[in-house]
Amino acid sequence: MELAKKKPEPVSISILSSVDEAGSVKISGLDFGMAPEDALGIDSYEYWVRLKPEAIAALIQAMLNDRYQDQAHAVRDFRYYCKSKGIPYEVCAWSYE
Repeated sequence: MELAKKKPEPVSISILSSVDEAGSVKISGLDFGMAPEDALGIDSYEYWVRLKPEAIAALIQAMLNDRYQDQAHAVRDFRYYCKSKGIPYEVCAWSYE
């Protein structure tokens, strides 16, 4: 999935995200143009960050904390977010008598 694209000179940048068959998540970048040429002597430069499947839960928890910490409506907002993105979820409620 393309996350970002920048075309103006002196560098064209493309940022992608992917999940491979093993469940690793990768965000990668590819820079083209004069900036890599000037800095490295090559016309393109690729770089990435990959998280192994066992790190995904920690990533999700950190992102949830960043988005919902100290939010009184976090449960509702999280449900709305999942619904808006087509992400399956379950709703459960419990009351004390």
